[in-house]
Amino acid sequence: MGERENLDCAVVYARFSTKKQDPRSIDDQFRRCEEYAGAEGLKVVSHFKDEGISGSRQDRPGLELLLSSLRKRPLPFCHVLVDDSSRLSRDDIDAKTIVFRTLRGAGVVVHDVSSRTRSDDDNAELLWGVKGLIDAQYVRDLRKKTHRGLEGRALAGKHTGGRCFGYISIEEEAPADPEHACSILRVDDEQAKLVRRIFQMYADGAALGTIVETLNREGIPAPYDGKGYSKPTGGGWSKNQVSSMLRNERYIGVIIWNRREFYRDPVTRKRRARLRDESEWKRLTNPELRIVSDDLWDRVQTRRGIRSSPKGGRPPGTGRHVSILSGLLRCSECGGPMSIVGGTVRGDKRLVNYGCSTNHAKGTTVCSNSKRISERKARHSIVQFAIEFLQSDDFRTWVEAGRRRAQEAQSAAVRANDHVAALEAEVKAQERKVDRLLDALLGDLKGSEGVNKRLKAEEAKLVEMRGKLTALARTGRPRQPPVISIDALVADLRSLGTLTEKDPTAARDALHRVVESVTLKPVGDEYEATLAFRNTTAAIAGGRVGAKGSCGGRI
Repeated sequence: MGERENLDCAVVYARFSTKKQDPRSIDDQFRRCEEYAGAEGLKVVSHFKDEGISGSRQDRPGLELLLSSLRKRPLPFCHVLVDDSSRLSRDDIDAKTIVFRTLRGAGVVVHDVSSRTRSDDDNAELLWGVKGLIDAQYVRDLRKKTHRGLEGRALAGKHTGGRCFGYISIEEEAPADPEHACSILRVDDEQAKLVRRIFQMYADGAALGTIVETLNREGIPAPYDGKGYSKPTGGGWSKNQVSSMLRNERYIGVIIWNRREFYRDPVTRKRRARLRDESEWKRLTNPELRIVSDDLWDRVQTRRGIRSSPKGGRPPGTGRHVSILSGLLRCSECGGPMSIVGGTVRGDKRLVNYGCSTNHAKGTTVCSNSKRISERKARHSIVQFAIEFLQSDDFRTWVEAGRRRAQEAQSAAVRANDHVAALEAEVKAQERKVDRLLDALLGDLKGSEGVNKRLKAEEAKLVEMRGKLTALARTGRPRQPPVISIDALVADLRSLGTLTEKDPTAARDALHRVVESVTLKPVGDEYEATLAFRNTTAAIAGGRVGAKGSCGGRI
């Protein structure tokens, strides 16, 4: 009965793109959709909205909340009303996916109120496709116009966005167009002092690590500390930040505009940046933004040029080094990742060392673990620890216990599966009883008040039975315990040495399928390694990895 009641239920989705648009447009969209719903005999049960978010993005809270409602049972609505198809998406592929795959698959009809088009019309998919192409072209045209407008602002000496340490952005005074006031950059005196200090320290011969160590020891906040940014290595100054500052020409009053362009990765949907061709760059001069003198700038660049002169390092054309330990090692002191922090080239091979990324980038003030370890030594020891663990009696006992739990769970699932059929028959019988009571009530028989009371009781019982059936069906799917050979796992690990030489990427993937992480703790001149195994290792079907799901030793 609940399903039939929701056939005329509808929700409204509204959106506007930028924070500079009038928020009242949301209310206007709601109003037009509600008027349409009244004319079509639909009942609006909920409203969803996204304010100041582009239609070219799918990660919109309001839209995600709407789509998550499709998982509820019974389905709370069967219609989605939008003022215009572009409100759902301005990407033609995303729009068709949302309307004709996600919503149609759930049995939901989308209504474009402006054109009075329904997604269940005969030619709806064709019409929606055409409108999607138009909406997508609108976004492309808007992007070009926005870029042209930003270029005009840049050429006029206005700020076009982005943060730079040493400067603050303020609104211009007495703008020519008060409704479209621009921002301008001004030197932040306190931050400028620190910028000049960093340049002076480097010009006087201080290493990047020394500068970083000094700033972190003095507790000076880094540019993005406390501003909502999170990094794997935590807060504090890093060598990369200081290095970027030392080559930033804005500190001598030169602004390079149009250096980068932003795009959205079609797979991850994340915003990315890439360099434009140098011929497209615009070099603009603004003496008011100068923080560093020409003499100090030249001294820094001279030293940077000497330090970056070609010597040693990876032979040209050898490509990126692939290590089978990448992404596995963790520092016990700070909990951060450990990565390649140095190495040397011998012949055609590159020998690398691992160290704490936080310590390497930010110094001992942030993480005291400055110990390095050879990749070859760590790799050999970690693989050997894993092999010894897989061959141990404790591990075999652990695996057998997991298999027994899996078999017991399978037997329980089979028994539950047998109960599903019986309960399904009871649910159908209860549905027929409810239907008969409903027919009696609609026929206005004598004692209809009693029939109504009985109907509500039987409906409540039906809802309870359906809930039990759903829960039982969810747990009543028998699963076959996987058959895993410990000897095969050990053989795979033993072959990693040879595989690393032939295909390091495949070797890395093979190790990652067994080992989840390796925590390294500095102990004197050695490291103490603790390996944590993946839950899928050796057919652990009986639950999470327990105390015996790890091993280790001294390296």
